[in-house]
Amino acid sequence: MNKKQQASLETSKKILAIARKHFSLKGYAEASLEEIVDELGMTRGALYHHFGNKKTLFTAVLAQIQSELGSYVEQKRPGSTRFLGAIGGRLCCFLFVLRPLTEK
Repeated sequence: MNKKQQASLETSKKILAIARKHFSLKGYAEASLEEIVDELGMTRGALYHHFGNKKTLFTAVLAQIQSELGSYVEQKRPGSTRFLGAIGGRLCCFLFVLRPLTEK
């Protein structure tokens, strides 16, 4: 991976982290791309370069959470990821997102 690709990956990770916080705290409808880019110190154009729109960004955040959730469940109960597939991971994903808020 060259330096430009590495920088792009790091920027995407930062965007996902901040977007995840905003979506978790405010929900999809109330989360503002303007607030996300302001916190990141970048332009909307830069965000759109990495994620085409709000829906695409939210989908990427959700995919990240689902991946983390699958790893978390597999670590706690090896072989149990089939259970997640059976329910689509929706309820578990929701609870996993709230986990940092409830473990304080």
